[in-house]
Amino acid sequence: MRPRDYFTISAYAFALSVLWNSLGPIILPILVLQYVPEALKNTSLSVLTFSGMVLAIFIQPAAGAIAE
Repeated sequence: MRPRDYFTISAYAFALSVLWNSLGPIILPILVLQYVPEALKNTSLSVLTFSGMVLAIFIQPAAGAIAE
């Protein structure tokens, strides 16, 4: 690979990091407030985050096994 290719991959990875790292602390709390009352915001956000992690525990290894 050429140095330009490494830069392109790094720029792409940086853009994905910015996108997904902004989802948790910035975008999800705003979206949660549209569906639940203020008093249940933190509980709903934690349930949403936990369920996403549990799904990732099962889906990512299954997708990796299928891709082999």
